[in-house]
Amino acid sequence: MCGSCVSIGQLHITLSAAHALCLAKACASHGGLMESLIDSLKRISASDSQPVSQASTDFCWIHGRTVGSSDIEKIAQSAVSGKGQNLNLASTGIAPPLVCQLLSLLHGAPIKILDLSYARLGENECAVLGTVLPTLSNLTDLILEGCDLPPNAPALLDLAHCAATRVNLSNNAISDEGAARVSQSLEAPGCQIKYLNISNNGISSHGGKRLCKALARNSSLKSVYLDDNSIADSAEGLVQACGVVELSLKCTGIRP
Repeated sequence: MCGSCVSIGQLHITLSAAHALCLAKACASHGGLMESLIDSLKRISASDSQPVSQASTDFCWIHGRTVGSSDIEKIAQSAVSGKGQNLNLASTGIAPPLVCQLLSLLHGAPIKILDLSYARLGENECAVLGTVLPTLSNLTDLILEGCDLPPNAPALLDLAHCAATRVNLSNNAISDEGAARVSQSLEAPGCQIKYLNISNNGISSHGGKRLCKALARNSSLKSVYLDDNSIADSAEGLVQACGVVELSLKCTGIRP
């Protein structure tokens, strides 16, 4: 999607073209609006630069900050001690080896949210994640958006043994093979997932049909997002098989 980038020092904000136009019109109409906006953004930027030791106790880390090797132990200690229950590492640029190192230190941590969005998770990282997930008994939200998850990622099977009730795997490329693995997790006895987002994952109608069977056998799901997958041929079966309250099938090739 095309957009415009507003830069203030080292702070970069990407807006859609429409939102950028609205902002420009608003600033033109109200002379002090841009100055006020800049002051607010500078304050946000300054607060985001604080070290781990000063971060909010609700979080082990804050979205968008840079994570280096020297931070891993501090983050893990905060998570394991229960001081940081929401582990938000989204868009932090954490390197794959550091992901492995951190995850290996999280066994049994009482965290509620694990957000690794846009961290690259290859086979090694997924293998470690697969061993850690069953030990996180307090986990409610697992967010792995845009992590380059491989279709054979062990974590896709381990969702059945994960305490999380909300799972976001959107914007990966798990394809039909990954959809089959997710389906196995959904069919497993004791599956607790209530919200599942696997939008934009290169899933075809073949994978959609496999999901149909899983949805028909699953009783926990309340919301399923399958947007931006080419599953038009299996859409009717999904609707019929799905007992969920909310099923999203936007941009799936379905004709009105």
